[in-house]
Amino acid sequence: MIIEFLETSGLELTLNQKMDLDKGFIQLKRQNEELLARSEIGWCSFSIYAEGQEIPAYEGEFDLPVQDFHLVRMIEKNFKKEGEIDSQVQAFLEILNQSLPKYYRLKSEKDVKPVKEKKVRKVASKESRELSVKMEHAVHEVPKKNRHKWFLVFNTLVAGLLLAQTTYFSIKMNQSTQEIVQLHDQLETMQEKVNSQGQLDTFCRYFLTNFYSKESDKEVYQDKNKVFLSNQLIDQLSPTETPVKSILSWNVQPKKNQWVVSYIVSLEESKEKQVTKKVTFMLKEKDQKYQVTKLPQLENFEINS
Repeated sequence: MIIEFLETSGLELTLNQKMDLDKGFIQLKRQNEELLARSEIGWCSFSIYAEGQEIPAYEGEFDLPVQDFHLVRMIEKNFKKEGEIDSQVQAFLEILNQSLPKYYRLKSEKDVKPVKEKKVRKVASKESRELSVKMEHAVHEVPKKNRHKWFLVFNTLVAGLLLAQTTYFSIKMNQSTQEIVQLHDQLETMQEKVNSQGQLDTFCRYFLTNFYSKESDKEVYQDKNKVFLSNQLIDQLSPTETPVKSILSWNVQPKKNQWVVSYIVSLEESKEKQVTKKVTFMLKEKDQKYQVTKLPQLENFEINS
């Protein structure tokens, strides 16, 4: 699927240029996050095309920001406002969802499958039946005085086979249970990491929005930023007087008990001049709160340099 942004207000999007839906989705998502961080609002109109088609399959507009942003969910809400969603609309929404990167797709109920225990194939079932038939024939063919002896042998063999099967089933059941527990623990760990990275990214964007601002009064500037900083850094602050226009995540690396994070920012040095820089700083988590422990440092940035 292809998307084209037509008009915007308060957003920095590429206008009148068709692009893959996944790239357009990421642009919208980042703009939504930046509006949330700056407590501002924006608007855009757009068209969505099927591959190789000139007539749009859908035209719409969004008011941003919204909490829990997702392109497919917002388009679905627009359809619901106009009436019930029929099978054609549902198919269109499904195609939109599949056009996004896998980790951004919405999951339907049918995609969430319960973990099933592995089926254990019964071993030697055919062989057991054949052995039983042979043993029965053998019992009938031997003299009466030996039948009691062979009957005991037959029972012993059957009991041993049943014991072996029971032991095998028990081992397999224990292995399956352990695998399910390990998978559950892995999923919980992955979810915690995803949630932590999202919170860390939001904190950094809020901080950079306040750190790079037009505020020139030092006391007011320090007061706005002290909530983000460790106490020893507050007195080192001086107004930058260069407001940030856009913020893009670049790199996050753990370092002992802290994180080293880098963002690509667009700074307004004057009304007619904007510069793109990479900013790097350090922060830590304390009492379930983040604190900046090393002030941002700017360096020149060129993509793929």
